Amino acid sequence: MSSSIIKKSNSKESQSILLFIYTNKTAVDCEDEVVKWFLKCITPLSESICKTNYQCDFNVISNIEDNDYKDEENKTINNKIIIALQNGQYDGPMYSRILDKDNLIIIDEKSTSNNLKADNILKLLDNEPECITKIGISAVSNKCMSQYWEEMISKIPNTLDIAGKGYMIHPMWKYNCSEWYNIREKSFNFGWENYNPKLNN
Repeated sequence: MSSSIIKKSNSKESQSILLFIYTNKTAVDCEDEVVKWFLKCITPLSESICKTNYQCDFNVISNIEDNDYKDEENKTINNKIIIALQNGQYDGPMYSRILDKDNLIIIDEKSTSNNLKADNILKLLDNEPECITKIGISAVSNKCMSQYWEEMISKIPNTLDIAGKGYMIHPMWKYNCSEWYNIREKSFNFGWENYNPKLNN
């Protein structure tokens, strides 16, 4: 681990967490290593959630935004990996409402049961692979996450250098309270509003 790694968090909380990870190696050559490192880092949190809730609903995907991208203005070559962590389904206002003790009035509409704190995720990240130079963690809205997720899985991305495998095809990591396993992504089950990626995109 290099002591010169820049690590930042937006200090917010949400059930949707985005990581921007910059590397000094070509991104496609170190993406697997970076993702496996991240999963290892959050395993203690996953295990803790399993002990309390008997299950962990972490959904993790990755893709590459910059792959040896030549920034002509700054005369640099950039490599940037994006990791998306969605903690469970968005229930919507009908299910995330918080009532008063008499069940007469709605006193809040924001559910925090699935929320993760970006600062807490950042604290779990240590022993970084040598290829990592910068890490940024952002807790974002479901709307923001759904836009990133759709772009990351798309076979024809607008901004990413590397194409995804497609809707309901792109690989996704889950934790079954004993180990991480890989399945096809299931964002159709996240309850995001106005989210409708095309199967062939």
